[in-house]
Amino acid sequence: MEPNCIKILLADNSTDVGLKISQYLRRSIKPSFQVWHYSCDETLCLLTEKSVAVDLLIIVLIKPVFLEKFHKIIKQAAKYTPVIAITNKEADALAREVIYNGAADVVIKERFDAYPKRLLDAIEFSIIRDKALLKLKENNANEIHYHKRMLHWMTGGYSVETEASQAIEAMEIIKAN
Repeated sequence: MEPNCIKILLADNSTDVGLKISQYLRRSIKPSFQVWHYSCDETLCLLTEKSVAVDLLIIVLIKPVFLEKFHKIIKQAAKYTPVIAITNKEADALAREVIYNGAADVVIKERFDAYPKRLLDAIEFSIIRDKALLKLKENNANEIHYHKRMLHWMTGGYSVETEASQAIEAMEIIKAN
């Protein structure tokens, strides 16, 4: 497996759509993909057990019946992994709902059929957005930590013995940023 290979978990109960997506991604040369194709129930088990580490999750939601499973899957995955939903052209309300509930992007199945590169764009942008959000969260956490230490010191909580290592840590955070 290449070092720049994108690992994708494909959750699908409509095997023809998932198979088409899986084959398209596996044939893609740049970027290259490693795709695991499972049913929604199997995907939920994998995510619950955290036995799989992937860069992206794609969920095929052609039938609204799977919406409840989608919500369970996205609660498990969206914290750690960007999610793309594949829906029907008629499912505008469904597309809005999945985005509202944490999906990074929605690709309409009929648009994928006509222009498959749309899925590659959605994958690339979802991963980039996820990395940017993670970096922002890390920066915010460091900044909050620094401000809490400064407030602690300014309100009289500073002592040389107990706070010396914390002051050094705060300075290292500042230098790192």
